[in-house]
Amino acid sequence: MKLKFKNQQFQTDAVNAVADLFKGQEKSNASFSITVDPNMFTFLQNEYGIGNAQLIDNKTLQSNMQDVQKRNNLPLTEINGTPQFCLEMETGTGKTYVYTKTIFELNKRYGFTKFIVVVPSVAIREGVYKSFQITQEHFGNDYNNEPNRFFIYNSAKLSDVRQFATSANIEIMIINIDAFKKAENIINQAQDKLNGETAMRYLRDTNPIVIVDEPQSVDNTPKAKEAIASLNPLCVLRYSATHREKINLLYRLTPVDAYNMG
Repeated sequence: MKLKFKNQQFQTDAVNAVADLFKGQEKSNASFSITVDPNMFTFLQNEYGIGNAQLIDNKTLQSNMQDVQKRNNLPLTEINGTPQFCLEMETGTGKTYVYTKTIFELNKRYGFTKFIVVVPSVAIREGVYKSFQITQEHFGNDYNNEPNRFFIYNSAKLSDVRQFATSANIEIMIINIDAFKKAENIINQAQDKLNGETAMRYLRDTNPIVIVDEPQSVDNTPKAKEAIASLNPLCVLRYSATHREKINLLYRLTPVDAYNMG
C-alpha cells in the first residue's frame, strides 16, 4: 500500500514562513576548503566541499522576518545572535512533513544543501527517519527528483559525516542531542580517519541549517544549547506544539486553528 500526500495550505504557509526569510538572496552554492590527506581519502587535498552561505545581510533577514510575522499576525521581534525561529504547530498536523518540504524549498529557492535535524531521543530519531523514507517519492515528484541523501548519524560510520561535508547535493543528517552534547562524544574527538580532525569540525564548516524537533526536550539545558551552537548553524528552525521558549515566532497553528481546518 502506498501513502498519498496532498498539498494543504496551512502546511504551505508554514513552509513559506521560513523560505521567505531569505528573500533577496540569489540561488548560490558557497565553497569552503577542506584540508585532507590524499593518501587517506578519495579526493585531492585542494578539493572543495559545499556549505551554506547567507548572502543577505542581517538587517534584510530581520526585515523579511518581520514581514512574515505581520502576515501571520504575530508579535514583531528582533534577531539577536545566531538567527533562531520558532514554528508552532499542533500535534498531528504534519510538522515533520513541513520541515522536510522546507528543506527542499530552501534548496530550490536559494541552493542551501546542508541540514541537520536534531531530535530529543532515539525513538523520535527513528520516527523522523521513517518519515523521510515515506515521503521520499512524494517530494521527488514535487521537486524534480533533486538528488538528496538522508541518514542517521552513527559514530561508527564517520565516513557519512565526511560525505555530508563534501557532497554538492542535499545532505540531511538526523541526530539525537545526546550524541554530541558532551565533550567525550566521539563526534567531538579527533579521529585518524578524518585526518586528525573531529567530525564536528566537518559539520561546523558546512554552516548547516539546524532543525530542532521538539526543542522543549532538546535544547532545554545550557549544555544542550551549547551543543546546538557548536554546530555553527546558519540558522536554527525550532518546531513544536508546545514551545517552552518562543524565539522569533514565524508561524502558529493552534489547536483551535487545527480543529477549524479539519
